[in-house]
Amino acid sequence: MKRKCLAVGIILLFVGTSVIPAIAQDMEKPSLPTSSGHWLYVGGSGPGNYTKIQDAIDNASDGDIVFVFNESSPYYETLKIEKSIDLIGEDAYSTVINGERKNIVINVLADGVVLEGFTICNYNGTQQGPGLRLHANFSFITNNIITDCEFGISIYYSHNNNISHNIIKVSDPGILIWRASNNSIFNNFISDQTNGIYNFQSSNNLISYNIFRNQSESGVNLEQTSNERVIHNIIINSSISGISLQHTKNTNEIKYNSINSCNISIDLWNCSNQIIKYNIIRDSYLGINLITVESNSIWYNSFIHNNITALFFNSYRNGWRMNYWNRPRLLPYLIFGINKFGDNSTYWINVDWRPALKPYVIS
Repeated sequence: MKRKCLAVGIILLFVGTSVIPAIAQDMEKPSLPTSSGHWLYVGGSGPGNYTKIQDAIDNASDGDIVFVFNESSPYYETLKIEKSIDLIGEDAYSTVINGERKNIVINVLADGVVLEGFTICNYNGTQQGPGLRLHANFSFITNNIITDCEFGISIYYSHNNNISHNIIKVSDPGILIWRASNNSIFNNFISDQTNGIYNFQSSNNLISYNIFRNQSESGVNLEQTSNERVIHNIIINSSISGISLQHTKNTNEIKYNSINSCNISIDLWNCSNQIIKYNIIRDSYLGINLITVESNSIWYNSFIHNNITALFFNSYRNGWRMNYWNRPRLLPYLIFGINKFGDNSTYWINVDWRPALKPYVIS
């Protein structure tokens, strides 16, 4: 179904006002300054302003600021950033860059880039292409709207970047993290795609304070990762799983998340040594599912109003400690599953010996 780049009004309340440089607040579409050369302007009515964003980028130097006015929006172009510059849009809701599915809309290839204040889309009436590709370090992607793209942001072999306060509504995935480390992804609103975040062979990234909503597969999918921290997120209405961990023997932390109305809230498959603590898991078909896993810590979680609270298959030596199981319990709580011994499978039981008497509260 045809969608327009600016059709994001339903989520206006999520993101606050984008940060616009103070120097731009009081000026009326100025021309390019002749003294310092540090600020370059695109659009508007100034006689020295650029018409194309890429032309301004090409003429900028490391440390310069390219400021784009919304008066000449939308800008039908794709951008390649190979310099350490700030690229700032006047207003995220009205400063639009549309790649028209010709390429990746914005390709960041230099360290230390700031990208802020744009609607980024890649729509030409048929299919969508990629939105933003980040192959750089120490960059900030903040206060943008990414919509009508194949995927939102690809973080590829990139480290120490900050992805924050963006609205992402694309096909799949919202954010792809591929062999990247030490990136912070926080305070983003990610909705209506296959996977909110797909994270593959990465380490030491922080995924926190995001809202994931209406994913057709998973809110957060971690595969072959280590030392990832998924903390203080809200995940609502994922059709397969809220958080999925696959094929990893290295520790990841899943803590302080609120996971609601998913098919499976937390799904572990072929994993060990994962830490699952202080999560609120409610109103899902299955609270937590363990398949071929061992030595995971499932402590201090609140399971509330799930159709099935917990299941396991062929899983061993997992620790269940002081979880809240739908109501206060004085006796140990039994978790049922099936384990395989040789060629035979048999019903098996794990035990939470000291269930919590009341649900935990996370701020």
